[in-house]
Amino acid sequence: NAVPFSAIMYYLREQREKRTEMAMLILPKAPEEVAAEVLRVIRTAAVCFLLQDSQAATGALRVDPHPPEATAYVPPTGPLPIVPQMERNFLTDMLESPAVVGLGFVHFALSRQSQEAQAIMAGRRKAALLYVSHTRAAYCTITGQLSILSDPDCRRRYWKPSWSWCFLAPADPQEEEPREQWQSEDYVLVRFAIDQASLQSVVDTALRWDARHVKRVPSSEGARWEDAMQV
Repeated sequence: NAVPFSAIMYYLREQREKRTEMAMLILPKAPEEVAAEVLRVIRTAAVCFLLQDSQAATGALRVDPHPPEATAYVPPTGPLPIVPQMERNFLTDMLESPAVVGLGFVHFALSRQSQEAQAIMAGRRKAALLYVSHTRAAYCTITGQLSILSDPDCRRRYWKPSWSWCFLAPADPQEEEPREQWQSEDYVLVRFAIDQASLQSVVDTALRWDARHVKRVPSSEGARWEDAMQV
């Protein structure tokens, strides 16, 4: 029994050392470094919450977003260039228009019946996404504007199979073949355009009271990040 116990202790110590190495020990100062750390927090976060403005009269809602993308996806208008007879799918998406990681846009789903979706359709577009990463020992909040994407190609592209349990399956007794899950009328695809980001630590030190706030400034050469005062 001594050998397995010592192996377990070694494994736990090794995992603790790895977590320490991956954790954010100090808050970065340069705006671009803050944005890069925010992206690390997002990509290692185990949970994300949607926070709408007070006028939307909604609370925090856990959502399952896609990784952030640097640019907004524009649906193609014609058939595939090499195999025009083939319908687009996740494989052709990877070859034709692969997503570029960056702090620009986030996509997630809402139910059309939810208060959050109703608030967006009523014009309440300002919101925030809160990510918590125990790996980085930090959390971040990104703020921006919400919009609903109705384009069928966008809805198909960003559909996650794991969302199937969250939406009513599309059904039409007059149709011979069942429709795809992403064609459900209850499925609302939301695009979140990032304006600002804030970064804070969850470590129980004086660092937890500090924060970094940056804002995204679009330009012809690509977006850049600048310091921003907390609102």
